[in-house]
Amino acid sequence: EFWQKYNNINIAELSINSIEIGLKIIDIYQKLKEEKHLLDYNDLIINTYRLLANTEYSAWISYKLDNGIDYILLDEAQDTSKMQWLLVQTITDEFFAGETERNRNIFIVGDEKQSIFKFQGANIEMFNERYQFYKDVIGYSRKKFCKVDLNYSYRSLSNILKFVDADNL
Repeated sequence: EFWQKYNNINIAELSINSIEIGLKIIDIYQKLKEEKHLLDYNDLIINTYRLLANTEYSAWISYKLDNGIDYILLDEAQDTSKMQWLLVQTITDEFFAGETERNRNIFIVGDEKQSIFKFQGANIEMFNERYQFYKDVIGYSRKKFCKVDLNYSYRSLSNILKFVDADNL
C-alpha cells in the first residue's frame, strides 16, 4: 500500500511537471508568433471567421467573394472542423441563392472511413451534417447535386503496390 501511494504521488508530480512544461512551450510559441508577426493555420481560420462575422465589413467582403469565386474544392472534408465548415458556408451562401446565370460549384471530397479522429477539431458527425445541408440547399435551389461514390482505389493497383513494395525510391 505504501509503494502504491508513493507511485501515485510520483505519477501526479510527473503529470503536473509535464503539464507545466507543455504550458510553457505554448506560451513561448505564442510569444514567438507575436514577436515575429506570424500566424499559424489555426490563427488564419479564426481571423478569417472573425473578419467574415464582423457586421461592419461582412457585407462588403461577402460581395467581393461572391463576385470572385465560382468554384470551391474542399478536399479531405472528413477532417474539416466546425469553424472551417462555417467559413465554407459563408463563402457559398450566395452560390445557391436565387436564379443566376453563373454556374458556381462546390466540390466536397471526403471519406469518413479515412477520418483522422478529431484532427484539428474535425468531427465526423459534422461531415455527415454538412453533406445533408448541401444536399438540401442545392436541392432547394433547383441545381444539380451529385454524390459520386468511388468504390475502387487506384492506390491499390497491383503495379503500384509492387513498385512500392520493391522499395525502388
